[in-house]
Amino acid sequence: QPDGNGGTTDQGGTSSQETKIELEPEHLEIEEGKGDELKAIVTPSDKVSGLKWEIEDESIVSVSTSGDGRATVTALSVGTTEITVKTDDNKSATAQVTVTPKKHVVTVATVKTGEADNKVPIQGVVVTMKDKVTGSIYTAEYKPDTKGYQANCPAGNYTVTCSAKTGFTIEGVPSQDIIVNPNGTVDSSANFTMNLNSISINTNNITSLSVK
Repeated sequence: QPDGNGGTTDQGGTSSQETKIELEPEHLEIEEGKGDELKAIVTPSDKVSGLKWEIEDESIVSVSTSGDGRATVTALSVGTTEITVKTDDNKSATAQVTVTPKKHVVTVATVKTGEADNKVPIQGVVVTMKDKVTGSIYTAEYKPDTKGYQANCPAGNYTVTCSAKTGFTIEGVPSQDIIVNPNGTVDSSANFTMNLNSISINTNNITSLSVK
């Protein structure tokens, strides 16, 4: 008979609570080569020790468990799969896991002269990388310690573009294609020289331009 707590009570007075399980989060996004955690919330709590974890596609992620309802998910390759956790009485919950491409810190422009401390022209330039396949856009930030513009992006074919903020003008057509390799190196076939007032900046595959 019902016990008022979501379970039943047998004729001997022993209470049997209905098993419930949830998996948090229900959607997980992990960069390739990195890891994150899933947590199974189980009622009653004594069902945690008997959990069984299943992976739809073991080539995309791996799972290691600690026996307390937590699982560390490691991203192996790009793709989407599902992870299901089951109790010993076959109650289950599922999470979708998406593995995104590994990102690399890529230098797309470096200041070549000793005038990198002149922040006015540097701050007037925006350097972006657009993935030619997915359309994703990554912005390269100026790093004073390296005196260059760096972007955090996955391997792929990109069009690098320089644009001017309000109050600045760029001469020429400041864009060209580059390739970021899976190991993070950048293929180059031409030089890119930007003249920002008296500052000369050099990077890959972009024609000359100036900001004034």
